[in-house]
Amino acid sequence: MKAEEKVRLYIKQNIASQKFLPNMKLVEEDIAKELNISRSPVRAALKKLEKENVVRLIPNKGAYITPKQLSTKEFVDRMQMFELLLIHTLVGMEQWEYQFPADSVVFFESFNDKKEIDSQELNELQSTFFDFQKNAYLTDSFKTIIKEVLVYSETSSQFSLRELAILFTQLFLSLFEKVQTHQYAAARKQVRVFVNAISLDVIDNQEIHEEKYLF
Repeated sequence: MKAEEKVRLYIKQNIASQKFLPNMKLVEEDIAKELNISRSPVRAALKKLEKENVVRLIPNKGAYITPKQLSTKEFVDRMQMFELLLIHTLVGMEQWEYQFPADSVVFFESFNDKKEIDSQELNELQSTFFDFQKNAYLTDSFKTIIKEVLVYSETSSQFSLRELAILFTQLFLSLFEKVQTHQYAAARKQVRVFVNAISLDVIDNQEIHEEKYLF
């Protein structure tokens, strides 16, 4: 097997096994060392993988794993899973009569006046919301769903990544307030309305309108 093809298979296998994750940077020198080859076939393989939309080559920055683009059906499926997991979390909060600790309250309130939200801040926000369960699998599942949904927005004409990140942030802030005041039925209804509205907008190829999301 030629060295170039060996590199292509190596990268694809690591993507399939999730060792190489979306947006992860690939270092030519590390791959060459791992496969005991020179950097030239690594560079050639990366160029071919870019044509296959497996990696992105960014000038002066390097090669990055291309995030998987969701179809409309996959987007809706992710949102339905998001709804199920979030409602499950809210039911648990109600059963345990959960109250957010003081430092979490301060953290949530710090978002009230923010006009811009990046994906890292959104990750921290949702991690704080789900912290009471101490369930790493649940938290990671939410992070994966939201990350994939945000990636969808990068190729969508309906909404931008910024708009979608703000919508998710507004949802979590509103749910936080409802949990603090024990309005669990209203919180669950809000999740259903949010997921239904955004899913229909994607299916019907409509632009988002915040008033439909019941914030």
